Amino acid sequence: MGTESLLKIVFGGMAVMSFSSGRLAGQENDNTSRAQLDRIDSYVAARLERGRIPGAALAIVHGDSILHLRTFGIADPSGRPVVVETPFILGSTSKALTATAVMLLVDAGKLELDSPVTRYLPWFRAADAEASGKITVRDLLNHTSGLSEAAGRARLAERDTSAMALERHVRAVGDVRLVHTPGSAFEYSNTNYSVLGMIVQTVSGQSYESFIQEHLFNPLEMRGSFTAQGAAVRAGMATGYRYWFGYPKAASAMPFVRWAAPGGYLISNVSDLSHFLIAHLNQGSYAGTKVISAEGMRELHRPVAELSPNLTYAMGWVAETGDEELVLWHNGSTPNFYSYMALLPESRLGVVFLANAVDLFVADQFDAIPRGVIALLLSKEPGIGADASFHPLLGFALIYVLSAFLLQLCWVVFSVAVRRPWRRAGQNGSGVWGSKAWRIGSPLLLNAGWVFGVLVYLPATQATSLPVMILYVPDVSYVVMASAAVAIVWGCTQAGLRLSILLRQSQVIP
Repeated sequence: MGTESLLKIVFGGMAVMSFSSGRLAGQENDNTSRAQLDRIDSYVAARLERGRIPGAALAIVHGDSILHLRTFGIADPSGRPVVVETPFILGSTSKALTATAVMLLVDAGKLELDSPVTRYLPWFRAADAEASGKITVRDLLNHTSGLSEAAGRARLAERDTSAMALERHVRAVGDVRLVHTPGSAFEYSNTNYSVLGMIVQTVSGQSYESFIQEHLFNPLEMRGSFTAQGAAVRAGMATGYRYWFGYPKAASAMPFVRWAAPGGYLISNVSDLSHFLIAHLNQGSYAGTKVISAEGMRELHRPVAELSPNLTYAMGWVAETGDEELVLWHNGSTPNFYSYMALLPESRLGVVFLANAVDLFVADQFDAIPRGVIALLLSKEPGIGADASFHPLLGFALIYVLSAFLLQLCWVVFSVAVRRPWRRAGQNGSGVWGSKAWRIGSPLLLNAGWVFGVLVYLPATQATSLPVMILYVPDVSYVVMASAAVAIVWGCTQAGLRLSILLRQSQVIP
């Protein structure tokens, strides 16, 4: 699926914690290792309880083996427990898998990273055909293509699950204006990975989904991983939850956005993703099988596009430099699922954390759980950000919108009870501002401006649309829509009362 955006689907607030290298507790004896893992389990359980997260799963790998698998809570409202085989929708951690699939084709000599996209998709173009012709495969992987964040969010409420969904979305890029010269700057966009999925599909001669299944899932023995929701549901997929004012509510009818599968809608479990991390920690090998070349892995992990002084984007991974050790990570969310994967190449550690709920107002608090696990693995204490408590009313944006709505209601009540502005409709005036048309039309115009601001401008400031906001932040979205409804009713009521007074006054015979 930046730091301040209301719907920052990708980095979830990007709470930065520096990781420094340390000895894996338990390398000296098994008792220490067990104690360390028990503390991690207790830490995660406590965080889940405070965050009201219904269910979650954790995996820790070390070297070429799985060190720890643990599940927590319930998979759905029936109370069915989460197990290690329970599938979760991944969100933007899917990008790490798609980037790996692209590198498989590079290894096979079917793709070149620095070739333009048009070499593989001759019909591909953005609004500026000349500029978009310079976008390379590498640019897509590093999010330096110039495609905008908004373009990657525009259709996230779409329910098209047809075989043509991916191609339709990529062809729609023809209407999208590039926001940067290709290769010049980082801007996260889900559409980059949709285009990569289309390239995989075209170059391989098979659908993106079947390629992922055959060339990634099968060699890595990821038997509980899926590219289609129906198959995952039959395998016991968890039900996702959305938060309403800090409290989770089951939301099973969310759209499965097929065009976004390469960047956000792959489905897997903690056991399978452990295999994926083991391959990344072992130069492309898993269980004695060489899945991808060591050179390909180094390319995938190489930091390229700078996000901040200690954060750089690689290919499907965010590279974070701590005091001494590099951490490669990516998180992701859909409207009702959350995921996080991390690699510590020097310590040869990997962590997977999956949850069947997400609240984007405090996505950094979700990130803090696996980041706290990493700190504990390195014999460090979780930082302040990782220990921060969840709050009943979550997020300054939500509080701001609620406050604005309450002030709006107070103003309406004050106007009705005390101010009564419509009574001035019959007062004499001069010029445009004193005309009868203005007296009647002004409340309509002012309240129409408010409606535009909350329903159009507010979502646009978050590089999204109202339908996508409703999916990802339903509580604030319905408050916003209620505010718009009040403005419409109040504007029409004021205009109607003013018109009524003017009509009565016009019938008075002097």
